[in-house]
Amino acid sequence: MNADRKIEYDKTGKSGKLKYKTTGDDCYRYQLLDCMNCDGEIRRCSDNKLLAEVKGNCLTVYPGFSWDGVTNFPDFKFAMEASLVHDALYQIIRKYCATRKPPLIECADPHFYCMVKKSCSPHTWQASGMYEAIRAYQTAGPSWKSWKGKLKGAFRGLLGAFKKQKFACK
Repeated sequence: MNADRKIEYDKTGKSGKLKYKTTGDDCYRYQLLDCMNCDGEIRRCSDNKLLAEVKGNCLTVYPGFSWDGVTNFPDFKFAMEASLVHDALYQIIRKYCATRKPPLIECADPHFYCMVKKSCSPHTWQASGMYEAIRAYQTAGPSWKSWKGKLKGAFRGLLGAFKKQKFACK
């Protein structure tokens, strides 16, 4: 993980698909949790430029990668890097991991939790609440777009803020 430097990014649009884009000349490398066992890469369609890749247990994000921020949650600065990693992992899982078994999907969410927990310590209730809200959206499927689905996610996030997670962060 990039312990000493923050990601550089610009806001490129309003709410919708992709709101943020990494800038600068540096790439960002993240050591992933042991459960991620799917390699792949994301390339820009227009010029085939490499934007993100997973090899082994390492995610590398290059300048120009776009993501949507913290989905259905306010884009708090302390969670932006975690949302970048989470979105990159999801894009790679969707494209390269044909089976998309729950263990792969469930690897990206705990990774998000661990990064948020580290950045907002000692207030780990924020990390638990955001993690539970993400899990609610994952299990809701298409219904998360409805007001009932969003309300369910927000409620689960509030309740989850006080829940102790069953996995350990590195």
